Amino acid sequence: MEGYIYCGMCILSFVIGAMVGQRAQKGKDITINPVKAIKEEIKDSKEKKQEDLKIRQFNTMLKNIDNYDGSGMGQTEIPKE
Repeated sequence: MEGYIYCGMCILSFVIGAMVGQRAQKGKDITINPVKAIKEEIKDSKEKKQEDLKIRQFNTMLKNIDNYDGSGMGQTEIPKE
């Protein structure tokens, strides 16, 4: 039983150390609360996906403008997701 507790504490220490190291490497604030850290990561991920979608939409629009010849040939659909 003591081995499981010791092993669990070692794993928890490793995970917290990895999270602190990653956040320090990225230059972000270090939070020890794992729930808050995970929420921030999810928020950052959603923001990055939104930015990526806007860039892909913009690039598709420019590509469609370049390919326009008076008809619908060569036009691609603008991504929505």
